[in-house]
Amino acid sequence: LKGHRPQARSLLLSPPTCGLAAEVDKMAASIQAMQMAAMVQSQAAAVGLAPAGSSGGPLSTFFGCGNCTNDPMNSEDEEAPEDVDKGPGTAPPTIELYLRLCIYKAHGIPVEKTYVSGVINEGKEDEKRFKTPVHEGKATAEPFYRWCYEEKIAFSAAQSMELSVTAPRSMGSDVVLGKAVLALTAKPQEPKFLSIPLIVPQSTLGAMLPTLPKALAGETNKGSLTIVYQLVKSIKYAPELLRIADLGWEGTEIGEWNVTTVIHSAGLREKPKQDSKAFVRVMLEKPVDNWKSEAHDSPRLPLEKNEGEHGKNYKGYWETNGEQGWAAPEFLLSESKATMMHYVLVVELWSEREAKNNGGIRDFLDLDGDSDKPPEQVRLGVWRETVHDLFCDLEARKLRLRFDAVMTNEKDQHVGLVRLELDIYRRHGHGLLHPLENHRVRFHNALAKMDRRILNSMQALNILNPLEVLPIRLGMPRESLWHKDVIHYITIAADGLVLPPGAETCNPYVKITVGEQSVTSYVKHKETNHVEWGNPLTLKAKVIDRVAKIQIFNAPSGDDESGGVEEERELICQAELYDVRHGVEYWLHCQGAAIDAPKKDTAKKMTAGLVHPASTYRGTITITFSAARRETKAIFYQWHSRRLPGQLSLRLYTGLFFTCFAGRSVVVLVQIPGCRFPDHYCRTDEDAQRPRRFNRNLLSFEGSVDKDGTLTLSKEGKDYVERQTPAEVPLAVPPNALSAYIYIAAKGSEQKMPPKVFGVVPFITGKDDVRWHRMRFDQSVTDYPEAKFPNDCAGYIMGMARVLPVGMPQDAGSPQSSPTGSRAGSPQPVMNRATSLASLSLPKGFDDRSLLPEESSAGCCGGYKLTGMGSPGIEIAPPDAKPKRKLFVHVDMLVGRNFPANDEGRCTAVFTIRVNKKVFHQAEDITPGTNPLFMRRVVIPIQVSAENLPLPPLIVQVHDTSTSGTLTGRSGDLIGSAVVEHKATYYNKAEANSEGKLDLDSLHKAFWLALDSEKRADFLPEKIGGIDHSWLNNPTILMAVCFSEVSGVVGTDWGGEIADAPVAKRITTPRNETYQIEFSLLGLRNLPERMAYPELVAESFWDDLEGSSRVAWELPGDDRNPNIGPGAIQDVQAVQKKLQNLINVRDDLHPEPEEDGFAAPDGTESEATASTDGDKEKNVKKIKPVEKPPQVLPEVMVSTLMGDHTIAPAYKALVVGYLQPDDPNSTNGEPFVFLPNINFSIRNSRTGYIYATASAELMRLRRLGGGPFARDWPAVAADELSDLLDKDKNYWPPRELESHGGKIDNNYRVSIDVFAAKSGFLKFDPDTNVGRLCSSTELFTISDDPKLEVNEVTQYFNPWDFMSGNPMYEADSFDERVTPVFVCENRSDPKHKMPIDAKSLLKPILAGEHVTKFGTKFKDAETFLATGKTGDFSRNAWAKGYRCMSHRIAPEPEQPSATPGLFSSSGTEAHLKQNLHTYIRPVGHCIIPQDRDSRFIARLRMVGGRNKPHGAAPDEVCRNFAVYKFKSHGVVVWVAPEEVTEFTRPGQPIMAVELQDGSGQIVIIRVPSLDIRFPYEQTWWCRKTLRARSQDDKKLIQAYRMVKELKQHKAEMNRKAHSAAAQAANLNADVASHPSAQKKDPLELEVEGMKTEIRFAKEIRRQPDAHQEPVWVHENGFCVRFTLAEDSSDCMRSATSN
Repeated sequence: LKGHRPQARSLLLSPPTCGLAAEVDKMAASIQAMQMAAMVQSQAAAVGLAPAGSSGGPLSTFFGCGNCTNDPMNSEDEEAPEDVDKGPGTAPPTIELYLRLCIYKAHGIPVEKTYVSGVINEGKEDEKRFKTPVHEGKATAEPFYRWCYEEKIAFSAAQSMELSVTAPRSMGSDVVLGKAVLALTAKPQEPKFLSIPLIVPQSTLGAMLPTLPKALAGETNKGSLTIVYQLVKSIKYAPELLRIADLGWEGTEIGEWNVTTVIHSAGLREKPKQDSKAFVRVMLEKPVDNWKSEAHDSPRLPLEKNEGEHGKNYKGYWETNGEQGWAAPEFLLSESKATMMHYVLVVELWSEREAKNNGGIRDFLDLDGDSDKPPEQVRLGVWRETVHDLFCDLEARKLRLRFDAVMTNEKDQHVGLVRLELDIYRRHGHGLLHPLENHRVRFHNALAKMDRRILNSMQALNILNPLEVLPIRLGMPRESLWHKDVIHYITIAADGLVLPPGAETCNPYVKITVGEQSVTSYVKHKETNHVEWGNPLTLKAKVIDRVAKIQIFNAPSGDDESGGVEEERELICQAELYDVRHGVEYWLHCQGAAIDAPKKDTAKKMTAGLVHPASTYRGTITITFSAARRETKAIFYQWHSRRLPGQLSLRLYTGLFFTCFAGRSVVVLVQIPGCRFPDHYCRTDEDAQRPRRFNRNLLSFEGSVDKDGTLTLSKEGKDYVERQTPAEVPLAVPPNALSAYIYIAAKGSEQKMPPKVFGVVPFITGKDDVRWHRMRFDQSVTDYPEAKFPNDCAGYIMGMARVLPVGMPQDAGSPQSSPTGSRAGSPQPVMNRATSLASLSLPKGFDDRSLLPEESSAGCCGGYKLTGMGSPGIEIAPPDAKPKRKLFVHVDMLVGRNFPANDEGRCTAVFTIRVNKKVFHQAEDITPGTNPLFMRRVVIPIQVSAENLPLPPLIVQVHDTSTSGTLTGRSGDLIGSAVVEHKATYYNKAEANSEGKLDLDSLHKAFWLALDSEKRADFLPEKIGGIDHSWLNNPTILMAVCFSEVSGVVGTDWGGEIADAPVAKRITTPRNETYQIEFSLLGLRNLPERMAYPELVAESFWDDLEGSSRVAWELPGDDRNPNIGPGAIQDVQAVQKKLQNLINVRDDLHPEPEEDGFAAPDGTESEATASTDGDKEKNVKKIKPVEKPPQVLPEVMVSTLMGDHTIAPAYKALVVGYLQPDDPNSTNGEPFVFLPNINFSIRNSRTGYIYATASAELMRLRRLGGGPFARDWPAVAADELSDLLDKDKNYWPPRELESHGGKIDNNYRVSIDVFAAKSGFLKFDPDTNVGRLCSSTELFTISDDPKLEVNEVTQYFNPWDFMSGNPMYEADSFDERVTPVFVCENRSDPKHKMPIDAKSLLKPILAGEHVTKFGTKFKDAETFLATGKTGDFSRNAWAKGYRCMSHRIAPEPEQPSATPGLFSSSGTEAHLKQNLHTYIRPVGHCIIPQDRDSRFIARLRMVGGRNKPHGAAPDEVCRNFAVYKFKSHGVVVWVAPEEVTEFTRPGQPIMAVELQDGSGQIVIIRVPSLDIRFPYEQTWWCRKTLRARSQDDKKLIQAYRMVKELKQHKAEMNRKAHSAAAQAANLNADVASHPSAQKKDPLELEVEGMKTEIRFAKEIRRQPDAHQEPVWVHENGFCVRFTLAEDSSDCMRSATSN
């Protein structure tokens, strides 16, 4: 329920102690200590705080007993692992984890210079302390520390970490300003972003009083410390916490990510093998979890041979349907930006050729059985890069990435290139790239020059360059080199730096940070353009640190030092590199906040990259990293030559939705990063540095905005206005300047303040490509329009931009480029590489006043204190305007979801549609509620250009009119807005039917738009609510849009010809479905206090129906948790009738009538019974069915029931055609419809005042007239039970209903055997122990190192299960996303129809003599195999240096190499591969209990399915097998067809076995379910590990008991012997020598065997058990077995869909 008066969520910065309360009362009488205590405790519980100790200290006052950690809001914090051994004197197990901590910033503290100190386990032996440096900059209430700390901690239980924000004082008397405590649990955790409340110690309050914030005077305070922390086993793959901290809360938001890759071409420098073909493999890796996605292979193609001046190479090109490149299937990840740092994109280049026979006699006779040999595949090279770095690069460019990835082999040799195009996005992809021109020729040149094109042009791409080569990426280095030191010699220059407000010049210095190391340059005084640091900077870093942050600061005038406090020195610009390599020339154009922006705090964050998107160009950085010192003069000269002369051409058509400028004249200013006027000449040396001689506004347009927000630029009625910069003054276009920036300002204000609207127009290089470009509000200048969900969209402008060449530089042997697009007769200067742009002068008689307009004293978006005006440029005369054409925009507004309620708990949403100059306001059929059902069809006539221009965008705004009381949409609170860009469908007249109308019921395509972001998603009819689960909580609208020349719509009468105004109608469809809506109100909880005359009112569609009564319930005013009673006597009778065959409902509330009594249900008779046990059961009426079921029904009293049942009128729902699934079976034949909501409100029944509201969204209801939801569950259950009872007793006897109903079949047992995926040291997870339930999917870890720090591989019970242990998926069905596939290989092969012979499996341990526990010796292996027990095999294997836990599993050596003379290491590998064998017994197989091998009927391997999400693991890592063992005498009578090799769903039949006990019962063997979330329903328990079995402890106890019994038996025999001594003396000697007299007592023989068991068990228990110490295992060696418990529910069935 959304409350009318929201509770305060802020945390005051004071403790609720008596002394503090007195101080607070002196400062602000309004602060209540008890309220503050409650807020502190609730906030502490919310972030998982815990007291540092059990008693003492100021924190104990706040946290009491520490129970706040049990708060439900703290459910994310996992509990510490329970102790494995709880016996006396045993210490709990210890786990070592790395604590990674980033102390980011503080907020709301006193204005002081501060630092943060921390202590872990204070006062204990393992206490650890740390301290940050004092924050840089001035004293502030919001200091940034940005300090990281790593420490290895040994956990035996949960530990606490105390953080203190401290102000340094002289003489060591530092003052603690606030403290916070964090509980650390002993389990690895993903990075967590927390804002922890700070609590002020009472002892230091007096020292702080003069500097306390205003919060303690009654204002809201948010005193907190922001940190990011993580607990990991290894820091090798750990992400950068500082980068996560910079992302903020947004970085922890989980969303659906798409990773798309396109392979264009591949090439090799060396000749591949003969007849081989090449293919590219693309996959994702998560090294931290040793996870790999499904690999996608490109089509195979031969490599063409090419010869040229640079030598030979071999390459191939992929094309699909005539288009360049092969698009790999998308990878889908459900991650946050923080966890995205774990993923790596892997691209591999492979060669493949058909396997050929050698021609020998073995090949001729096919003795090896390899007539169909698989093709030979060789990996030639690999390229890797982190997904997060690629995403950051994409975000910076706003375009897809296209580059040449260098393939590197295992020797670190560059063997070839793969040309890639990729995109990483959440909902909207990045901008498209133009098609590659002369792709094959240019790729050939790139491959040939791979060694020569070292540096310069790879990252320095110019829009005027013919783009002979693309950028090159080397990718991540080899893992063994990650922590190797590398020295960078850095050469850097800057240009076009902005000036601080009011300053004439700039004093820049640069700071470069790579990894954890940084270097700072000296200060350059009074330099703004062409700033060059002559001495290279030296920086030592790690090889893996490939992200560099470059910051340029402005030092105070006269300061020669570059170190010190950056906050006191203004940050001019900042850029980041994500692929630092030696020798590459990087050109970085820095964007940041507007110059002299009014919103100072936002401006600082925007320039620092913390607020996006940045609006203003602030400088260009050119930088090179080298492995050795280089001559800087030559480098700077080379950089100057990179700028190419160009001419900017911009064409603008019109603009829409600029309501912020309505009724005003505007100026449109255009800039290119790195370009200015005049850029290629200087009159004096002084002019070269004076900022007054430059203008960044290269072009300017004037226009006007009408009252509807439409921007008009042409005063002559032309379609567009096109302007160019003068060709006589060419621009020096730097590399990587790929877009033009457009700024819009009100005319007259451009010289007074920065523009508040900006946008980006990418340059085009080919034919005209006119588009609509989004314009945004500059957050550093203005606030977004007020709304519940603010939007930065300021409008849209249509146009295109290009840079025309002006005298391209000439290379030897290359023809001179001819200029295009310039004015006729204009001079075209021609330059070569030796000609400097700066040496040219202006043409004679050229007036440069148009380039440098009149100066002003105000700042501007250009960054120089010169002018906000721009050059008018040269206008290109456009053609005459073409006549307009009329189009109709057809919009279906369907539903809204998750709209916020106002302070009164109400929401009455209306929508507004804006397109071109037309506006439609919803003014009728208003649907109240937070999930409104609009169902409106709107047609809007518009006029568009007759040219082939993009269709206009469409804006939808949603208002809440419940506050304003108006229904026009013109006033009221704006909830949010969404934009339909130029992606709508267009239908011409050919799409209309014979009557000239459009059938929108089939043509429309629905989509979701988010109101809180720029997201868009397709409508999914197969999903609940038609939307992906990640969108279920987002405020969204569902709509469909199309443009057409036709106005008529089938089934909709517009009431005549549509003229000029929009028209709207209710959506009608030819098909309707009637739904019966019923609901039962059970009770209410946590109601507001002090409610007068409360009542609960339910409102929905029935309020608009005539004759409908008001639905309301009176509530007790003094009960905050009322229950609603069971209803009237008629309702009780209805319940009794429905449940008569399931539950016996006895009415103990209504007294028995004197006459007729209850009306008995049809087919039953009433019988009154009186209880003699007291008054409680007097006058109880019992409904007795005439035909009572054979079992006893459970009874329930009516007084224990609650709920009031309400039946609403029948509701007719529209079945919209385009919302229905393509496959009706996907929804069980049920149509997709949207149903109305039920809105509940608690009101004052007399005044109507609303206390709280809630809205119930109806998603799945039963439909009248049949269908899968036509009946409720009691009726269905009763009918099914009756059908079962009527069946033949032989097939379903009643006794089996009670004993076996709902349980798995006990005739067979299914187990999951897990084998090692690699050789190494294995250590079990603490929860993996014999006898325990399988509660976690993680089983054990294998590493190359005994310390488990090298090449870790983690194996799981179900590697694809991401639901277990995650509360978010607790209610989800265990469907195909997490269910593995069970596979039996080539079933037509006879060897896959039976298990491997035990003699072959146990071959290493069958040599020599075999001894049983009773001392029996066998030299014959056959007899030993037939009679030996599992314990006998284990002991004999142990004696020979092997480990054997079952006669059906190949034994493995205990040590890394087998015992000499028994088995070679290569033989061990081949022998253990037998453990990967799969089989299914054929029809006719007989199962004989005495033949234990015959009882094993199937063995299937677990692999991943086809549609697995990101959590999917590679099949080669999963070595899990399902083993079926039948326990009864039977015959296999049916097996799945041989062509069925994959079993994809739980419950799928594998085979059928007929019991041979005379009953003829058929037992179906099914695929098991691996859902371990609900142990009471289904239990998998650990039966066996590589050291222990479930029966070991039981047998040891039995052995000790039998030894004791033997001692007692011998004592009794001795007593009897003494009493019969005389008789023994007379015994005949022949009798004494009889063989029977020499036999040992059977009990004594049994005890001797038990002693053998005890000795062996003790010996085994002295060995490492993989819990305390790791155990060496071989690849494919047995590790652990899990068995499905016999008392589990029958979950071997298909799971329902979500």
